[in-house]
Amino acid sequence: MKYKGRFVAISIVLFINMIYITYYSVRDGFVSWIEIIGLPIMLMIAWWAGKQYDKAIILKKELEKKEAENAYHNQKLKESEELFRLLTEYSSDMITLHDSEGKFLYTSPACKKVMKYEKEEMIGQDAYLFIHPHDHEIIKKQHQELLDTGYTTSTYRMRRKDGEYIWFESSLRVLQERDTKDHKLIVVSRNINDRKLTEQKLKEANEILQHLSSIDGLTGVKNRRSFDEYLEIEWHRAIANSAPVSLIMVDLDHFKPYNDTYGHQAGDECLKEVANAIEHSLRRLGDSAFRYGGEEFSVILPDCDEEGAYVVAENIRLAIETLKITHSGSKVSDHITLSLGTATMAPSDYYQMNNLVNNADKALYQAKQDGGNRTRSYERKVNIS
Repeated sequence: MKYKGRFVAISIVLFINMIYITYYSVRDGFVSWIEIIGLPIMLMIAWWAGKQYDKAIILKKELEKKEAENAYHNQKLKESEELFRLLTEYSSDMITLHDSEGKFLYTSPACKKVMKYEKEEMIGQDAYLFIHPHDHEIIKKQHQELLDTGYTTSTYRMRRKDGEYIWFESSLRVLQERDTKDHKLIVVSRNINDRKLTEQKLKEANEILQHLSSIDGLTGVKNRRSFDEYLEIEWHRAIANSAPVSLIMVDLDHFKPYNDTYGHQAGDECLKEVANAIEHSLRRLGDSAFRYGGEEFSVILPDCDEEGAYVVAENIRLAIETLKITHSGSKVSDHITLSLGTATMAPSDYYQMNNLVNNADKALYQAKQDGGNRTRSYERKVNIS
């Protein structure tokens, strides 16, 4: 009750005054004027004293309430600290605390198990001293993201005491200090080294499979699937660069009689030698040879005009002649020879890739019709002898 002290004090004064007046009234037969005037003064003093008492009571209750709240919060804080201690001590993840510059302020027991460092060897050290140099730029970018958003995740390598680098996946959060602009960083890191090694092996296996799927198993040059993919890439690049692209279609002359005469194993060896000679005839980095199918090969020449394609085709033809692979069943020569057809186009949205392939096929057909062991270009087939 807010005015309890004042009510009690006034009640006591009135009660004492009533006894006092009654006593003197009976004894003397009258009440002195001083006794009557003194009553209000006594009441005022009683009111003031009661008010001070009420304030003291209210203050006492507030202090008791604050002490109870502080005791409650302290208990919760102790429980939280105990929970944090249990989490950090028994967690297999590394839990570290850093200042705003990245220096270690705290490391959990898991750090020693994973990193092999004693706590004293890490406290006060800059985290970048342990991070792989190749990962510094990534961490710096993510550090800025952390400051901007308050949270980020990161994957990077850290150097263990024995010098080995371990992959970690970390969650980072900003801890803003009360009543100050300073902040700390709490980092929870998990060792993902085994996972990363597995991912790397899978990546390497996929690259090997991708390579194998693009290579002809017999000759070792790229296969028909690769031809289609590469031609599409170079076609669109030529459109973007307003550049020509050339194609050479290659066919071994009278190869069926060769198989019939020397057997399929000899035929396979012949195809390997021819494919190797074609590849070694290409001088530019972007030029590529493919086994188109059976005894047919193809060569894609990016940014190459008609004259350049004809020169490359003739170099290939002469390289095969130089091999001097005996072919008694040929109607063209006593050794393996080639017929080649070239075509050149400046790709645009009005033409299809198939037009280039069809033109090269037509030139190859003409080379065959003209007796074989020669090159014909789609635009020049009439004039080439």
